[in-house]
Amino acid sequence: MFDRNRFARFLLAAIFAGAAQLPAQNRTADSALGQRWVAAELRLARLKAEAAHRDSIVNSNAPPQEIAEDVITIHYDSTLIGRATVAVLRSAARSAAREIRAVQGDGATRTIGSIQFVALPTRHDGDPRRYVRLRPIGSTVGLSETIAPMSGLESPFRKYFLDIAAAQATGVADPSLSSWVNPVLPPNKKSQEDWTEVAGWVLGAQSETVKRCINGSALSCGAVLGLEAHDDKLAAFYGPSDYPPLVEAYGVQKNDPENVATAMNRCIRSADDTACEQMIRRIPIGDPIPAQSRLSLVAIALERGGLGAADRYLAATGTIRDRLAAASGMPTDTLLLLWRDRVLASRPSHNITGAALAGLGWSLALLLIAMRRPKCG
Repeated sequence: MFDRNRFARFLLAAIFAGAAQLPAQNRTADSALGQRWVAAELRLARLKAEAAHRDSIVNSNAPPQEIAEDVITIHYDSTLIGRATVAVLRSAARSAAREIRAVQGDGATRTIGSIQFVALPTRHDGDPRRYVRLRPIGSTVGLSETIAPMSGLESPFRKYFLDIAAAQATGVADPSLSSWVNPVLPPNKKSQEDWTEVAGWVLGAQSETVKRCINGSALSCGAVLGLEAHDDKLAAFYGPSDYPPLVEAYGVQKNDPENVATAMNRCIRSADDTACEQMIRRIPIGDPIPAQSRLSLVAIALERGGLGAADRYLAATGTIRDRLAAASGMPTDTLLLLWRDRVLASRPSHNITGAALAGLGWSLALLLIAMRRPKCG
């Protein structure tokens, strides 16, 4: 009779005997693998120690050196951050502080001026370059860090400071203000390119209310900039003439039945009132221009209000209109019409003069050649 236990003992003995006779190179490979494992553990321990050292600097109240540029202070350790990187950070801080002051005035002391930053070296996995990690000291709520290459461009750090200043202003603002626009203050002064972008949004909007604003209605401008809440955006911003392009922009959806597609086509191609009324109720209705365009109105208010405008804007109570009036020192309807004028003055220009003149020049040249061509016969 077959003895299973005896067979199992025989099989195990054979396996162990075979293992004892493995070639020497396999044992050497196992040894090399163990050495690499130990080296990896040592490297991991070293990286953890470096991270702990950096974290201790972050949580320290007085890192060894600092860069102080007006409302921006950066702490760093000169044994970790080189001179070239310090120069980049200093230039970025100086440029950003100047821009933040231009927008926030004395209010910048309460926003970004209340934060201390620390710069630390760091690396990305698989990237041989060294990076700088810039972050706030302590547990400042809602603020994150930024990482950029060492001794590189200052623009990532400059943008970081501008965004932090705007975020801090939003943090101290009344929630009703931040629900209207976020951030509540522009990160920097609006450039001509910024205004051209806003003008593109406004002049390209398919909305009867926007058209009335362009034609000089302050009330309509206030509506499209969200100064009052609207439960029915369709009624607030759009009219029957807007329905066909709105329906066309939404289009026929994948699971729409055939009768819906037919009605949509009637609305788009024939502006059929009944079809458009039916189809406009099926599509999501949003604001005619992006909410970020509201920052351009804030920019006008700060510009007109001058010294202390940002502080008055943040400290005022009441409606958004009241806050804008407090910041600008003028009635909100007047401010809205100034905004409208700035938008119209910033409309995108299509400079075709050069091309037109070049084409005219070529036409004249060809005409002269034709006139000078000898006649045959």
